[in-house]
Amino acid sequence: MHKSFLCGCAMLLAFSGGASAMTVFFSAGASSRIVTDSSSTQLAAGDLVMVGTFSSSGVVASNFNSSASVQTNFNNIASAAGWNQFGYDTSGNFEATSFTLTTTSSVGSMRIGGQVTDNTGGATHADFFDNQQIYLWVFNSSSISTATEMGIYTAPPSTGANPSWNFPATVNTVGNPAYGTSTTTAPTMNALVGNASSTQLSLAAEAAVPEPSTWVSLIGATGFLAMLRRRRTARS
Repeated sequence: MHKSFLCGCAMLLAFSGGASAMTVFFSAGASSRIVTDSSSTQLAAGDLVMVGTFSSSGVVASNFNSSASVQTNFNNIASAAGWNQFGYDTSGNFEATSFTLTTTSSVGSMRIGGQVTDNTGGATHADFFDNQQIYLWVFNSSSISTATEMGIYTAPPSTGANPSWNFPATVNTVGNPAYGTSTTTAPTMNALVGNASSTQLSLAAEAAVPEPSTWVSLIGATGFLAMLRRRRTARS
């Protein structure tokens, strides 16, 4: 069902048959932006990349707290900004028929590539996203709970994207609409969290979540100090 995508080009396709799915495809070509963490170290292959839309994108930045964990920031931003992930319904049920979007090695560097295909069933099926702005939410791990950095990016018309990042329309469409793009379709990109240059997307550093062993050590140290204080108080 795929066609070739030229690097830096975007196109809207229609396939024959019944309207049963919508596909969003990102090409990881040589000219697409490299993805790094906050120290400019490239991410690992297979890190989590979500595609979706916000109902109130204007409050994303104000709900980001670099002193909080990635999981806390994700929960706060998703709730306040009305995040809807393509491939899931609003009840959090997975309904994608294909989900390969991730960080991938291409031409010796780590880039974003792959696709998500959402069917037209479920509580929030594909046509919920019709013409909505596309956002990428990227993490430096394969899961939110283990990530320590994240970034949120988009390319609206104001950034010079041609065409702008919008989900295709399914209403009155014959076949399965598909939108193919890459992180090079815009001369500039907006980073709601993190940073975006002409060649690179960088994540934002956040508070690290201590390992369970660290918590045990901290609790043990706190108890030991409390015991010393009690002994000193008893002696005095």
